[in-house]
Amino acid sequence: MTRPAPFTSDTYDLTAPEDRATVIARLVAAAPLADTVGALLAGMDPWKRVGRTAEVMAERLRKDDPGAHRFAVMTPDAELLGAVIVRHPFLKGPYLEMLGLVSDARRRGIGRGVIDWMGANISGDERNLWLCVSRWNSPARRFYERVGFVEIGIIPDLVVPGTDEVFMRKTISPPA
Repeated sequence: MTRPAPFTSDTYDLTAPEDRATVIARLVAAAPLADTVGALLAGMDPWKRVGRTAEVMAERLRKDDPGAHRFAVMTPDAELLGAVIVRHPFLKGPYLEMLGLVSDARRRGIGRGVIDWMGANISGDERNLWLCVSRWNSPARRFYERVGFVEIGIIPDLVVPGTDEVFMRKTISPPA
């Protein structure tokens, strides 16, 4: 049986360390869930801090972009916990374009589950996971470091003028 292309299934099941099931479901551009997720994300950092409105966030989730795979993160009974956007292909592995979890979903292993899911979806010569995080976003940077990402470099003015982004990489396996 052939393995499906990475990040193309409609749903994925994750199990957090607490054995609390979590589902990642593809966001469909026409679905009203994009509006709900957009409003949720606009109310939390880092998007709140940089002034991203619910409409802007919802549009980001709807934008036609074949390289961006957008998913809602939720419980099996459809309680919305957040969203994730994975850009693939990237540099020999996927790029975590966005991960946003509501505060009640943090520190429960769900973020780690998303990172593990990304790593499990790569194959062949892909061996890296990538992301950028705002330099000022210390909680997110600490999380990414705990799950194995290391700083590659600083990119000034990438998202917001006057703000630096930290480019990070996690190596899944050594080069072949």
